[in-house]
Amino acid sequence: MVEDAWHEDYIDAPGDGSAWTTGGDPGRRVLRGGSWFNGSRIGRAGVRDGSVAGEPGTDDAGFRLARTL
Repeated sequence: MVEDAWHEDYIDAPGDGSAWTTGGDPGRRVLRGGSWFNGSRIGRAGVRDGSVAGEPGTDDAGFRLARTL
């Protein structure tokens, strides 16, 4: 889950990569990609859905770690 509030589309989204915290549905956050439980089509980072803020995770949501080598 990311900091962005849920919006149906990218109209008026910030162009500088900052979190989009205004407007939309502030009770939901953007969830990107899927997890081991999902197929490869849903596991892509480009797939997005809304998730209730503060809800515990499920087997549909995972997390990624990144490291610079």
